[in-house]
Amino acid sequence: MMARFAGAALGLALILSAACQPPPPEQALRDRIGRMVTAIRDRDAGAVMDNLSQGFEAQGGLQRRDAYRFMLAHFLRHDGVYVVLSNMEIDIHRDDPGRARVAATAALAGTGGTASGEAGIYRIESRWRMIDGRWRLHRLRWQ
Repeated sequence: MMARFAGAALGLALILSAACQPPPPEQALRDRIGRMVTAIRDRDAGAVMDNLSQGFEAQGGLQRRDAYRFMLAHFLRHDGVYVVLSNMEIDIHRDDPGRARVAATAALAGTGGTASGEAGIYRIESRWRMIDGRWRLHRLRWQ
């Protein structure tokens, strides 16, 4: 009886410890990107900004504050903002698991508002850093 109880307790402890462990870096990064896409669709610039590093830089010298202004302008021009990512490739840095490169195809569209029907497909490449236990977007380039 005692052996059965000990075995059940050990099994429960293993299950609980596995459930409490953080996801592997690649899954955590996928989750973070998913939350950013949702924030963009919800037109929540603050939630998007929470995912950018303090040193964020995008193509053309766009910095963190510029990204915020760009998002606000885009959200004002469109009633709906849509993002679909495909062909995502995630490479966690071999020597530093707190750095990663993500490449993907992004389909972007804005509907309604003053600039209805804007859309585009881009190949994006981003660099991510683990900061305070969370992945944050550090660099962004697109074609």
